[in-house]
Amino acid sequence: MFRKIIFGSLLLLLINHFTYSQEDVTIKGYFLEDSIKIGISTPYVLTAKYPISVDLIFPDSLYDFSPYELEEKLYYPTKSDLEFSYDSAVYYLTSFEIDSIQFYQMPAFILKGKDSLVLTAQKDSIFLQQMVSEIPDSVAVEAMPLLENTTYKKVNFAFNYPYLIIGLVVLLIILIVVFVFFGKPIRKWFVLRKMSKTHLAYLEQLEKTITSDKNYEYLITLWKNYHAKLEGEPYTSYTTKELLKLAPVKSIEPVLKNIDKAIYGKPTTLPVSELYQLKNFSQERYEEKIKEVQNG
Repeated sequence: MFRKIIFGSLLLLLINHFTYSQEDVTIKGYFLEDSIKIGISTPYVLTAKYPISVDLIFPDSLYDFSPYELEEKLYYPTKSDLEFSYDSAVYYLTSFEIDSIQFYQMPAFILKGKDSLVLTAQKDSIFLQQMVSEIPDSVAVEAMPLLENTTYKKVNFAFNYPYLIIGLVVLLIILIVVFVFFGKPIRKWFVLRKMSKTHLAYLEQLEKTITSDKNYEYLITLWKNYHAKLEGEPYTSYTTKELLKLAPVKSIEPVLKNIDKAIYGKPTTLPVSELYQLKNFSQERYEEKIKEVQNG
């Protein structure tokens, strides 16, 4: 009986969520062009109108845009009046599908505590512009530019298989020797090189988000994804409270709590100097992981 009461309450809550979003939130998505070419991006517009009390976010670069691939996203600042907020973004999507008519609809997410409600724009269609109008099944021999030559030319079909086998054995021995004596340093070099490239790309995106976008939802997601790979901890599934149980993260407790307030509470703008604590933390943890690899 108790389970039925809980289930009924949850079902009623979900229905209330849905009814509220349908009445007060408007999501529109559509292609700006009527046709698309394979491998060439086309703009897709996503707009939203919602009450100022609602926390609504658009998909970012971490979202799976299948069957399309995201090339670029242009996001415009939120505009608000006394009752509603208005968001808009342009996604440049690339298709490699061969369907003559392609359909797509993009979602938006309403944040409410630890849960989120997914709202989907109406489905829009776009035509595939064929680059080749007709593919012939065969070509007549008379139409082929063949040059006739009946002169006999001797071809040597012999192949020295013993030399091939010897060469392969020597190559295998060399690879084994290299692996035994230099395998560990080589592996370290590749790991350090990959860590460096990932770190530089992350810092570039983090800097842009801190100074320009000021999208705190995307900022904290970017930060969690990077440290999940760097630390080997499931940062992406941790709440702020769970993250603060990790010893290194304790040092940036204030900024994490302030970001949570900015995302889930009253909209506010955090000082850039405070957000840079995330960057400093990432740099320190990266340098420590580099030392662990070098000394491992």
